Amino acid sequence: NWAYAFKALNYGTSFTNSLIVTLLATAGHIFSGALVGYGFARFKFPLNNVLFMVVIFTVIVPVQTIITPLYMIYSKLGMVGSYMPMVLPTYLGMGLKGGLFIFLYRQYFIKMPRALEEAAYIDGCGSFKTFLRIAWPTAGSTTLVCAVLSIVWHWHDYFEPSIYLTEYKKMLLPQMLPQMYSYLEMLSNAATE
Repeated sequence: NWAYAFKALNYGTSFTNSLIVTLLATAGHIFSGALVGYGFARFKFPLNNVLFMVVIFTVIVPVQTIITPLYMIYSKLGMVGSYMPMVLPTYLGMGLKGGLFIFLYRQYFIKMPRALEEAAYIDGCGSFKTFLRIAWPTAGSTTLVCAVLSIVWHWHDYFEPSIYLTEYKKMLLPQMLPQMYSYLEMLSNAATE
């Protein structure tokens, strides 16, 4: 049965595809979530709170409600059939629950002591260098939480890959499960005949 399942799932290829998409999307979520969360926590700009509420609103809105316009955009950009519609939004602070990662990092950076950043500014660091060398490395626990959540959500995501990917060789592991069921049913019917 294991051999049949591995063959039906096209396991080697679909596992590799899932691993690539999951790791790239997780890296995007962590970097963009940390950067945008740091911006919301440390910089005051017009409509700061309004924009943060929009970010929180994106967590509430399910992807199923906006999938049609997203598909049209990615289709015009020529990205349908590739992994880009699932990976690119994560680097822009969007994607699968991207607002949650921004929220988690913002909450961490609000509570971080400002003395650390002030010392970096005195030593000649700019805002981005302070973020990369001081703020982000101290957010290890938040990064771990975001990494685990992103890995789990992207690994198990069935909806978005089934919309954007139609080529058999590019399918991810969750997409192959219905294929496995039909393959095993076909073998069962062949055995009974």
